[in-house]
Amino acid sequence: MSDILEKFTPHLKSVLTRALSIALEGGNDRISPFHLLQALFNERGAMAAVMLKEVGLKEEIFKSATKTSSTPKTGKAPTTLPEYTPTLSE
Repeated sequence: MSDILEKFTPHLKSVLTRALSIALEGGNDRISPFHLLQALFNERGAMAAVMLKEVGLKEEIFKSATKTSSTPKTGKAPTTLPEYTPTLSE
């Protein structure tokens, strides 16, 4: 297993670590796509973070989804983000 970890970029290692932290902070026992997306969004210098911001994704979406969808008592992560459709003018 350590062989594969050595092949990961520093950004990927950081994103996976942050996604795990986000999941655990929310009372979840697994990393979900939501946690990965939030970690990618916040990864400075990562191309994915730049692209997500360029299409208009805002940090408020994560805060809103966490408040309304995450239920730490059951350990479930949000399954969907609030509806958001960026336009070309944004």
